[in-house]
Amino acid sequence: MARASRHVDHAQARADVGVHCPRGRPAPESHACARPQPVVHHMGHAGDRSRGDSRLRDWPDVEWRLIRENDEPSPPRYLAAYGRDVDRPEISLNYDAASRRLTLVEGSSRRDAQIERALTAVVAFLAERQTPASGREVEDAVVGPDHKRAAVRAALKKA
Repeated sequence: MARASRHVDHAQARADVGVHCPRGRPAPESHACARPQPVVHHMGHAGDRSRGDSRLRDWPDVEWRLIRENDEPSPPRYLAAYGRDVDRPEISLNYDAASRRLTLVEGSSRRDAQIERALTAVVAFLAERQTPASGREVEDAVVGPDHKRAAVRAALKKA
């Protein structure tokens, strides 16, 4: 799409998207309409949406998102797809190194994984205490860089 360089002219990059995706769709006489075309695009903004010109999101019939949970070398990965005739909420991917196959793990998303980790931390905190704790005390003790407040609250409701 845009020229690959260290110093990208952002106005030119937006214009380049317009050339590839005029009015959100390729022209009928173009070769782009003859067959499906995958477009690989970087997802910034915490991996939730694409970066750059918003017209890029108008073009595809389906958006498939492959999401890494964090920037570690081998983090858990998730898949989501939305578009024409496709509505797949985020789901965990499991990689089996022996067979080199990916499988979908039903009922698991990044949010579910965060809640499970928070629940483990809540149980560990309560096991260490000698006296009962209020929900607020548990939140204050467990919330931090590893566990967001929303995940801890959801874990407390689940417990």
